[in-house]
Amino acid sequence: MLYAIHKWKFWKVRAYFENNPDAISTIFENGQTVLHVAITAGRLRIAKELITSTSIENIQHLETQDKSGNTALSFAAGSGMMEIAKCLIEKNNKLLTIPDAHDKLPVQLACRAGLEDMTRYLYSNTPSECLDGAYGFHLLEECITKKMFDIAFKLLSYFPKFAIYKFFKDSSIPIISTLAQTPPPFFKGKQLAFWGRWLYNSGPLVSILPKFLTRHIYELKLMDENAQNKVTCLILIYFPANSYNLTTEHQSIYRENQK
Repeated sequence: MLYAIHKWKFWKVRAYFENNPDAISTIFENGQTVLHVAITAGRLRIAKELITSTSIENIQHLETQDKSGNTALSFAAGSGMMEIAKCLIEKNNKLLTIPDAHDKLPVQLACRAGLEDMTRYLYSNTPSECLDGAYGFHLLEECITKKMFDIAFKLLSYFPKFAIYKFFKDSSIPIISTLAQTPPPFFKGKQLAFWGRWLYNSGPLVSILPKFLTRHIYELKLMDENAQNKVTCLILIYFPANSYNLTTEHQSIYRENQK
């Protein structure tokens, strides 16, 4: 069967599974399904056929994880296979919330691989409640590292408490300081123009910032639109930690980040 998936022409593989429907549910020694194999082999047409032909009764089969904890979506997300990812999510959107053995969601795998379009697509479909905690914060770290600031700002606008967490555990620098030190050219005006205009013109918000940030913002106001987008970030996310209604999970993350 493995040889067939890797080498046979599409029509021949499809005919084989039509004549042997039980073969589709085969799980190999490494825990992978036929769909896993088709995706990793780059046989996208076969993979798409396997997904679309999955019945409602067998939809949970798409959630099967191999011995490394990877679902079919994990592979598609980390490899930039957008069409396959869309097919999988349309069939079973629960896949968006299943982490791999390293506790990484599909959107995190895409971000870590530097796949901007895939990351944006998966982020826009991942339930917000799934990101309101460790998954969301670690995605934010990855977005900043990969300079996907449009997604980073969206995360911070939904979860401003992330601003007080340290940028990676071994760092003494919180997210807000990391962003404040980011060179203005990395901030793309087209991505963040709305937030830039809205918050840049919100003068009263500046009063909540410490003096050193206020002076920094005044200097940035004299700069171009890219720099103004940095103002957006500073105003948006700088709130006292005690002002958040943190859940138990968030309080735990906060305490861990203060060590």
